[in-house]
Amino acid sequence: MNEKQLKEKLQQMKENEWALLSGDDPYELTIEMMLHIGSTDPELRDHLILECLWTIIDSGDLSHLQLKELLNLCLSEKHLFYDLGNAEGDGVFNRAFTVLIIAGIIEFHNENDEKLLSEPQVKEVFKQLVKYVENEKDKREYVEVKGWADAIGHWALTFAELVECSAVNVEMQRQTLSLVQNLVCNNDIAYCQDEDERFTTIVMNIINRNTIEENELQDWINSFETMKLPENFLERYNIRTNRKNFLRSLYFRLVYAKESEVLIKRLEEIILTINPYNR
Repeated sequence: MNEKQLKEKLQQMKENEWALLSGDDPYELTIEMMLHIGSTDPELRDHLILECLWTIIDSGDLSHLQLKELLNLCLSEKHLFYDLGNAEGDGVFNRAFTVLIIAGIIEFHNENDEKLLSEPQVKEVFKQLVKYVENEKDKREYVEVKGWADAIGHWALTFAELVECSAVNVEMQRQTLSLVQNLVCNNDIAYCQDEDERFTTIVMNIINRNTIEENELQDWINSFETMKLPENFLERYNIRTNRKNFLRSLYFRLVYAKESEVLIKRLEEIILTINPYNR
């Protein structure tokens, strides 16, 4: 199918609460949609393909083997790593929305007693998603006409699901905290689409697993205060904005959850010291 034909089919399915049309095979339709997941048509990509793929994954209409094949396709050069390194190309739509399909598969795994993926398979997904985000150069959030890219925000949503997997051990959780800090303290752009909340969800999911000691978490929080900042004013301002927004989000989430008073107090102290022009 071309995009027009696929769009018409999915519009018809959406009107019927995503029921498959007569004669349609869910896996064949899934593969067809993956061919167009990077479309620059935001209605097709965001509101039809993404919603339909999530619905099919959640429905249980795909076998475990088919879900694993879909996951492997997502992790391939055709999708997650497609045109990676290009800071402003249309390939970002393929990558960023593929990440959300991975999120759907991991969510299915978690909600079904972790019976879909083996421990090595979860670790491989972790490894590939880390490799991806460390090399993603396109930080654009909303693109005029073409809609949402938001690759970093989509990655954060997916990783928040991933760190809940039992196969993500303490060392991987530590690696995640380090990675989150690197992403938060980005000097290219001041995030403005709730990335701080998404990063916070990753951290809260790690805290809720109770596998990292409070003193280690406190050291990690302290490192936001002691980090060296760039000389360039705009770069420093971007880091300051991203850092303060994230620490505020984490502070209020911990307060709401009635978590560690030690961490809450330390966050409060650091937030109050961050100055827009130096710290």
